[in-house]
Amino acid sequence: IRRRMAEIRQAKSAGQGEQTLGQRIRTAREAAGLSQVNLAAAANISQGYLSQLELDEREPTLPIAARIARALGMSLDELAASVSSSS
Repeated sequence: IRRRMAEIRQAKSAGQGEQTLGQRIRTAREAAGLSQVNLAAAANISQGYLSQLELDEREPTLPIAARIARALGMSLDELAASVSSSS
């Protein structure tokens, strides 16, 4: 079910010319020069969970999304808009 839901989210985002939240997290993490392990530790989540988020297999809760954004040195709003506004 998770994989199918991820496919649906990715297809919907691709059709709108946008990236999913998972894709935006990965892009921001890579731009910051962080590994999954480093970002997961900074956000106090497991690397496996971060991987699932980046693959759109899971949706983060608002507090976890905020911790990820903070660990990336940005606000949650910036993370949510960072890739869409730069494309």
